[in-house]
Amino acid sequence: MSTDLQADALLAELQDLAALPVEAGERPPLAADGGTPSGRQLYLVDKAGAAQSSLRIGHPAIPYDALGDFYQAGLANFPLGGVFNSRLNLKLREARGYTYGVRSAFTGGPELGSFGVSSEVNRDATAAAVSETLQVLEAYAAEGMSEPEFDFLRNAIGQRDALRYETPFNKLELLTDILQYDLPLDYRNRQNQLLRTVDRESLNAVIARQLRPDTLSIVVVGDLASIRPGLEALGLPIRLLDEDGFERPGKADSEDSP
Repeated sequence: MSTDLQADALLAELQDLAALPVEAGERPPLAADGGTPSGRQLYLVDKAGAAQSSLRIGHPAIPYDALGDFYQAGLANFPLGGVFNSRLNLKLREARGYTYGVRSAFTGGPELGSFGVSSEVNRDATAAAVSETLQVLEAYAAEGMSEPEFDFLRNAIGQRDALRYETPFNKLELLTDILQYDLPLDYRNRQNQLLRTVDRESLNAVIARQLRPDTLSIVVVGDLASIRPGLEALGLPIRLLDEDGFERPGKADSEDSP
């Protein structure tokens, strides 16, 4: 609970809750299914007449960890796709004009996590946007961030985090994370200390471990008749899905055209 009420008065109002029976809940661990892709796969969903194509590109990743590789992968993602002047946004939006914006992120829960890139791109630029996104990811995984990018992320994230817990809702989210993940009460201070002391080489090593461009799943939703030829030219294996995510029977190009 996050409030401006006096603690003593609030606790007095909540005393009746202390009499309720308490049962220890048990949550069985969620077993990972071992479904890490062995290579790239493109999934194509038809949205006839769509002026834009929706791109979702990603792979399974590590679960949430407030102070280890997960947190550091989030830092390392910042220059890649976590800010407006990221590599992905500068390439696809500013240099190419394919999209109004593109982002990437590592997300994680108690058992599972993922890395993902998302964007809406011009229909005629669909194949080029996929190709150039893959190129950016490959280069970043191989080479990591530059020194200027590292300096920028350290300053920008430090300033951003200083404002993250101003509202009652923000504070409630912080407490929820502490309870859900059994975090130390000072974990935010520890993260800030890590941000101040981590070096560029360490973050580049984390991104080299956690970003795996060769195992990306690529989902494209768009006008099949318009975008399929360009996507086929990329040489990736393609599977057709319906709008519910179920695989469609393979069809010749002419049968998919209006």
